[in-house]
Amino acid sequence: MQADKVTHVDPRGPIAAVALGIFVITYSACSSPAKVGAAFPWTVNPTGLLNDITTLLGLYAATIPAKELLNVVLKYVGDNLIGYTRMDEGDQKVPKLEVLEFHDLCYLAVNTIVEFLGMNHTAAFLIGNSVGYDPRSFNTFNGPLAFIAVFVLNDVIYYPFHLVAHRRIFYPYCHKQHHRQFVPFRGYADAANQHPLEQMYGFAIWIGSLWMISKLLGLHAATAWLGTLSWAVLNICNHLPFDTQIHLPLPYPALPKDHNTHHRFPNTNFATLSTMTDRMFGTFRPYKAAGKISESKEEEEVPILKEAVPSQWSVISLGMLLFISLMAVEAVQLGGALPKTAVSTFTPSALLLLILGFTCWALRQDDDLEYTLLNKREVLVYQIPPASSSTGHKADDWKKCIWRGRLRIAGKGKDLSIKLLEGGGNLFAQCAIPGGDYNSYVERVVDSSRYFVLKITNGDRHAFIGLGFEDRNDAFDFNCTLADFKSTWIDREKEAEMPMPSSMPAKDLSLKEGQTIKINLPGGKSRRSREAEAGGYGGGTILAPPPSSGSRRQAPAVPAVPAAVPAAVPAGAGRAGVSSMSSPEAANDFFGDFNDFQAAPGDTGGPTGPTGPSRSPQAAAPEIFGGPSRSQAATPGVDIFGGPVAQAMSPAPAMDLFGGPSSSPQVSALASDPFAGPLAGSAQGQGAPAQAAPAAPWPGDAAYAFGGFSSAPKPAATPAPASSFSPVRPSPARGKDPFDDLDIFK
Repeated sequence: MQADKVTHVDPRGPIAAVALGIFVITYSACSSPAKVGAAFPWTVNPTGLLNDITTLLGLYAATIPAKELLNVVLKYVGDNLIGYTRMDEGDQKVPKLEVLEFHDLCYLAVNTIVEFLGMNHTAAFLIGNSVGYDPRSFNTFNGPLAFIAVFVLNDVIYYPFHLVAHRRIFYPYCHKQHHRQFVPFRGYADAANQHPLEQMYGFAIWIGSLWMISKLLGLHAATAWLGTLSWAVLNICNHLPFDTQIHLPLPYPALPKDHNTHHRFPNTNFATLSTMTDRMFGTFRPYKAAGKISESKEEEEVPILKEAVPSQWSVISLGMLLFISLMAVEAVQLGGALPKTAVSTFTPSALLLLILGFTCWALRQDDDLEYTLLNKREVLVYQIPPASSSTGHKADDWKKCIWRGRLRIAGKGKDLSIKLLEGGGNLFAQCAIPGGDYNSYVERVVDSSRYFVLKITNGDRHAFIGLGFEDRNDAFDFNCTLADFKSTWIDREKEAEMPMPSSMPAKDLSLKEGQTIKINLPGGKSRRSREAEAGGYGGGTILAPPPSSGSRRQAPAVPAVPAAVPAAVPAGAGRAGVSSMSSPEAANDFFGDFNDFQAAPGDTGGPTGPTGPSRSPQAAAPEIFGGPSRSQAATPGVDIFGGPVAQAMSPAPAMDLFGGPSSSPQVSALASDPFAGPLAGSAQGQGAPAQAAPAAPWPGDAAYAFGGFSSAPKPAATPAPASSFSPVRPSPARGKDPFDDLDIFK
């Protein structure tokens, strides 16, 4: 961030500070001293004890290095002794006010005077009549309970003042100077770099909180002095760069990182010592490290119960510091002698704090116990180079084995951890998997099923190591353990969070009685409508082949369909050479209907001789695939697979069922292939043409064709005239197959 954007100064703040200084000086000049005979007015000397200008200036000069010394000690402890993580550093540039400018130094100089006067007024209250100094008067109420109550009340009162200071109408005149620092890191200098008005009402709120608690619960001097010192130290810690867990034993205790978040997001975290009021009014924002490259997985949220309860160490520290403060107050009262009643007086408070600390410890503990999921005695750890390809790591590239030991996979609630343990149980490395989703922490290699890559994390730092198993079964167990844990805790929880299906009753979409469905299809009329308009199939009823004589049922009489116009037949042609059924043919009759297809009485003509009986064309059954029989009555018909068939007598060879010509040279009719569409033929013969009698269809055959045998009786066959024509029956010499003996043209 550029310096001119960071160090911009609004002139309204300094102008307001000068006006405030003039008002304080004027009011102090007009005010009376705190005591009779005091040298200075009560605004400057509230205790009435500093009557010498040299003493007053000496104390003021001593406070400046004292605050700096406290700041240096805190920074040294955080940097060197404890090694806290710094919040002003990261993978990216963290913008902050690196150099204090002239107007910043002016604010700091003015605030040293305001702070000195504020401490004088605080000391005046502490040595006043509102605070008890008798060591025997110390109890649970004016001791530990009063300590907690003072800080809670201070934050409750400070919250609205801080919130109003951020409003647009007041912010440029007062609080804007303090927020010039985006990430505090100096401690005292960043804390005191603010408007003098903020320093004044900050001291006023603290003193007012002490006074109100003294009236409600009572306030002992040991509690008041310890509280004031803690208040000053925590204000400095809130502006140090350390991510520490130091806090007071308060409900929803505030940490230094919470105030660091307030500097980066000014409309959040207005309270300084407890986040209770921020959570109550919805202005709390959890801390996220600045300058860090955001990772794919979000930070794990801390349960609300753990955030509400202070740590047990803060409670124990309060007890120890209160006891030390009580002993110091009694030593001062005794003129430096050893305290005598401090131990007995503090015992009830110590027991209370011990119980409170144990309760806080129990509430902050995890409810889930750690359990072992897998143990493997022998695993190998490799130092791995960067991935050689975009597909992932290859175990063949791992040349250096850096460790050999035991592996243990442990689960704790929804968290999973892969621990690499040495022989004595010491931890070599650990791969922590929060939430059990191991895909971001464990990666398979592309060239083996026995090697994996683990992501080892340590705070903000992480490294990758190679993990290998000598036995393939061990690698299989390792992989299955991770997958089972994920399916148990992650997948099932996601399924449970999915919205339940609607419990509304299902609609009954079935067709009710009396309801109809009408479907209009585009594209004109249907095939059946077109066929009906064309006169149906073959100009009449569909006729199917008659059933066998043994199973035929008698059908009722049905009105005959009008005959079609007959085709011309050559005169004198006689019979068209129908081959007769000899007795061997009757023996080979497959369907047992030999007797149904004998010639009519008296039919002896034809080239086959008188022994060849023939069936009359008037009684001939239709062709099996829907067209009329190839007979003398060559009426136009419709094949059941589509178009009309115009049939007439022709000397051309007849067509077999599957399209080939008949083997008999005696066939003189041109038939249609039932799978090939319409076929036209012409009739030629000897003699003059003559009109043939139409073939009357049998109604019973139509009933048979549409689903079952009809009960209608079949009319008797009518003898055919001498000039009629019947197709030749194929010769049985075509083959032994019984289907060859069937005449499809019957």
